[in-house]
Amino acid sequence: PPSRTIGQETLLPGIDLALNLFAQLKSSGLSPSVITYNILISGCSRSENSLQVLDFVREMEERGLSPSKVTYTILINFFVKWNNMEKALEVLSYMKRTNLAADVCTYGVLINGWCNQGNMKEASKLFKTMGEMKVEPNDVVYNTMIYGYCREGSSYEALKMLREMVEKGLMPNVASYNMTIQILCGDGKWEVARNLLASMIKSGLEPSSNLPILCTKQDPSIS
Repeated sequence: PPSRTIGQETLLPGIDLALNLFAQLKSSGLSPSVITYNILISGCSRSENSLQVLDFVREMEERGLSPSKVTYTILINFFVKWNNMEKALEVLSYMKRTNLAADVCTYGVLINGWCNQGNMKEASKLFKTMGEMKVEPNDVVYNTMIYGYCREGSSYEALKMLREMVEKGLMPNVASYNMTIQILCGDGKWEVARNLLASMIKSGLEPSSNLPILCTKQDPSIS
């Protein structure tokens, strides 16, 4: 199918060939599908052709095609990439107005954007909104929130997220454990840090080499 061929070309270092194939597709009288547009929009957002992203979205609508949830998520990711959270949230609002429910991937992209900007207040609001909208956070969203809280220095919130994650049967990754344990040690919460380290090892994950030393070396209760 044309969409598959175009999709393969967007994986190459340059997207120019994919754009040429797309032009040929239209000139031959074939109508591009939503999937084809999504592939191109995604490819352009990762390349120097990023400004064409909005052009393709407009072109879709002019052709009578309704952008899908995937389209909007790609568009949100595009704005997040350029640190334009205002525009990203406008897209989310538009999705709601058109009764197109955002999914865990959509929320995950936005939460990652806020966390990268160090704005855990807004990230937390979105995380809460997910619950209100009955969208279950996945391991990626939880790990992102944990990273954000650790970078902010909020050991309580990071640990709370990690524990909630485990209770839901999700597995924190090595980085989430490492960062949470390190920040707990930094806050002088030695026993909690050691217990978390033990849980990490029990789950089959290997901590960074300095964690066991960190959990005991600076603890004044251990001589």
